Amino acid sequence: MEKALQKRVTFLEQEKEKLLSEFNAELALKEEVYTQTRIELSAWKLEMQNALNDIESLKKERDDLKAQVEGYIVSLEAVVLSKAEIEEEMHRMKKY
Repeated sequence: MEKALQKRVTFLEQEKEKLLSEFNAELALKEEVYTQTRIELSAWKLEMQNALNDIESLKKERDDLKAQVEGYIVSLEAVVLSKAEIEEEMHRMKKY
């Protein structure tokens, strides 16, 4: 009976070692997957930040171009107004 009990204890100890080994292997795998996921998320976050920076840069460029176009419009309006004034003055001069 003592020998059977000893065999049972030995078997259970071996089973415990096997389970611990499997558990540690699975834990290591999950830690590796977790680490890889964090790396991928960090890369994704960096890509998103770069995209946001690009968007902000494009918005600023758009605003600068809008201001430039508005300046051109003002200049063009001034030229058209000046031309109209010159034509009006020439028309008045022809009458005399």
